[in-house]
Amino acid sequence: MQSTLQIFRYLHGNVPPLFDQEKLRQIKDKILLLESGVENVERVEDEMVRFGYEIWPWNQAYKEYMKVAEDKIGEEFLFHSLCPSLQDKFLQFKKENISMDDLYSGKCADFLDGDERCELSVALLQAKKNLKVFVDRELQGLKKKEYLSKVAEFKKILEKIKKHLNELNRLAEKESDHKMLADEIKSKVRAFEHGLCMLAPETNHEEVGRAVEFFHGRKMELNRMRGIHETIKIDLYSNLDEI
Repeated sequence: MQSTLQIFRYLHGNVPPLFDQEKLRQIKDKILLLESGVENVERVEDEMVRFGYEIWPWNQAYKEYMKVAEDKIGEEFLFHSLCPSLQDKFLQFKKENISMDDLYSGKCADFLDGDERCELSVALLQAKKNLKVFVDRELQGLKKKEYLSKVAEFKKILEKIKKHLNELNRLAEKESDHKMLADEIKSKVRAFEHGLCMLAPETNHEEVGRAVEFFHGRKMELNRMRGIHETIKIDLYSNLDEI
């Protein structure tokens, strides 16, 4: 319960710029209600999924801008967060084609002593924080129109995701012959929905579309296999009178 609530708080506290403030207030109110202990874990997850649908397009657009900024000026932000000795090592890492992703993943840890690893971790966090401030300022200023257009693009993608998930839900509801298949479909839908709100790996809209085709195929295959195992009754004596 507490770990789920913690993710919900993170989701609320890291909503991208220009997200609807009224919806943000509703999320906060819901978190306060859930923190009171009135609801169970399933109810918390249901609320997260509901707001996850709202936030997902904004998060996707925001991540694109963060990635562009990291690739363009991330190294500069990190460099200025390092002490002189680590700046020298950082320049050496660059000559060896070690990327920012390598630094975040800890790939260079073996080349640093304990104090240096600690300082690098702090510097990486600070650089990320400074970069976020920079991106937020841009998205609320010069790139506002472009940013909102990108959010609108992801909203269209979300509509496709919803359509596919609704189709999967209908398929599960109508599946009376194969209960295990119905449960499998429902579980897959839940996993996709959890991916919208950080409760599971991120949802890939193309994978959702493929899941519809996959489960339609699974249903046809199960129907075919069921037919193979049906017993055929033959009355050997039905035509004896005609002989």
